[in-house]
Amino acid sequence: MNLQTNANLDINVWYKAIMLFGGTIAIAGIFLPVQIFDNKLVTLFGLGLFLFGLGIWGNKRAYFFDGNGREIRGKRGIKYYLVSGLKYCIILIGVFLVVTSTYQIVLEYFS
Repeated sequence: MNLQTNANLDINVWYKAIMLFGGTIAIAGIFLPVQIFDNKLVTLFGLGLFLFGLGIWGNKRAYFFDGNGREIRGKRGIKYYLVSGLKYCIILIGVFLVVTSTYQIVLEYFS
């Protein structure tokens, strides 16, 4: 039996691996009791990693080509800049969650 996977689900770049790792940590933090750290902090850390990877993945540009092999580019309007700004906000929220949860873990358990 030959199983084919969707090419979009391949973990072939680092930001997809971070998304998968962060999503797994977040789900584990929600549903499984963590013995060492607080579940809230583990969930926030995983969610931050997931959002960071999602934002990086969203900012990767898609390339479109015509029949002659030339790249097709459209005008960049206000919608492009609003969506791009939203993607950068997702990255910043992810970084903020990772930094604050890591800081709380270090503050509570290692000092």
